[in-house]
Amino acid sequence: MWNVFISLLSTLYSLLFLLSCATLPKTEQKTIFVSLFYNETKEYGLSEKLNMAMVDEIMKDGNFKIEDREKAELILSGRIVDYKKTPLAWTEKKEIIEFRIRMDIEFEVFYRNNSILKKRLTEAIIYSEDEEKERGGLLNRISRSICNELRRFIKGDK
Repeated sequence: MWNVFISLLSTLYSLLFLLSCATLPKTEQKTIFVSLFYNETKEYGLSEKLNMAMVDEIMKDGNFKIEDREKAELILSGRIVDYKKTPLAWTEKKEIIEFRIRMDIEFEVFYRNNSILKKRLTEAIIYSEDEEKERGGLLNRISRSICNELRRFIKGDK
């Protein structure tokens, strides 16, 4: 009787161990090249700043490894479609004290020259002080959103 109980308990622990191994996340990193996003707006320097924010976010994420175009499995490219700065609040003297910046981005991911993911994102931020700092925050938010979309797609959580 005791032997049966120990045998069942041992089998149960083995089964639990195997199940826990099956749910471990994949650690295989995909290699990716980030092309300079094409800037269709009149805002100077957005492409370069978005590219730097995108590379930083991918490196922080850890699911992807930045690689040269020739060696990369995936190629991320895109374009900055729209950039709008809209006043939101004024003083009694009609001085603008609060703005909203909105950016529209289209991005596409290629695998062996075939498009595997294409999306459009819109992000916005409200600011009242330092426009350059807030624009950097907006670019970081966009980079994070693109990275999240890419990670979900690669893991199959479309």
